[in-house]
Amino acid sequence: MGSFSIMTFATDLFRKALLCLLLSSPFPTWAQEDTQTSPEPQAEQNGGEKPSPAPAPAAIERPKLDKQHIAMQSMAALAQASDPDTVLWLGEGADSFLAIYQAAWQPVPNGAAIILHADGQHALWPETSKVLSENLAKHGWTSLSISLPEALAASIPQRQYTAINNAEEGDKTPTEVADTTAANEAQATPENTTANAEATMAEESTLPTPESVNMSIDPETQAFERLMESYEYLRQQGLLNIAIICEGSAAVRAVKMISAIPLPAPSNPQARVANPVAALVSINAIHNLPRDADFKLPTALAELNISVLDIYFDDSEHSKRDAEKRKAEAARAGLAVYRQQRLPLNSSKLAQGENPLSKRVRGFLNRYVRGRAKTLP
Repeated sequence: MGSFSIMTFATDLFRKALLCLLLSSPFPTWAQEDTQTSPEPQAEQNGGEKPSPAPAPAAIERPKLDKQHIAMQSMAALAQASDPDTVLWLGEGADSFLAIYQAAWQPVPNGAAIILHADGQHALWPETSKVLSENLAKHGWTSLSISLPEALAASIPQRQYTAINNAEEGDKTPTEVADTTAANEAQATPENTTANAEATMAEESTLPTPESVNMSIDPETQAFERLMESYEYLRQQGLLNIAIICEGSAAVRAVKMISAIPLPAPSNPQARVANPVAALVSINAIHNLPRDADFKLPTALAELNISVLDIYFDDSEHSKRDAEKRKAEAARAGLAVYRQQRLPLNSSKLAQGENPLSKRVRGFLNRYVRGRAKTLP
């Protein structure tokens, strides 16, 4: 019992000593450090002169965010990584674009194929463009895989503003809601409403939008010009038997381009004039572009009156429904040659340098396009 009293007395004495020690310190440790390192005493030691301010950091040069500039850089990088003998630049100046030209591995080519990649890909995409261009050339077809601009995304809908927040009004009594409505109507004069609307529009106009990025170049106009440039280049090489192979949204661009080429007048009224483009091969066709939702690809495709190979991979309900629409329109239009086939998804594994897609496309071209009568001028 005596030892317990001694321990209790020692513990109380230690607590009181610790409390006295803490109260005797005038400033905390961090305050003393700040006082010693403050710039004022240092300035007094230097004769009262304040230290000179630190120099401003150099301006940071940021890369351009212009879509055309980024696209040119991407094409230049792809050209550098490609076989120099296949790199071809078409167009002039700022309108130039990269194309991969693979000449046919035989003296007289069966024809030529313009290959159009899907959005988000490039002219040498491994499972599609690259395999198609290389294997078609090995089997007698000259190929020209071109770079296309990315389609614009869908427009952002304009926000709608309401004068009353319904979520907040739900907690108010009918009398309070009536009072709030009356106050808002009293303040909502024509001048205030116009001023608020102008201020909101001015604020939103400073935000970056898809339209504010490189509006000087319309990607669809650019894509059409590149297609026509490629078509004319092949014709200048003496290649009149031309097919177009397209993937995704490039199907819309290809159909619009083919429809815009006028048919030449025949020298003999009884002669059948061949279409300037012999065939179209579509792969996973997308029916419209984000900014052109009213375009109907199945109808426009059926009106071309050319040989068509329609390939799709996806087994989803949406993909099946779109494929049925294209097939139905082709049947209504009475297309002489329309073939539709679902293939397994492409992979990087190739059998003897080919995949099912390249084999199917090559077989279609050899059967329906090679040896077509060339009645074009």
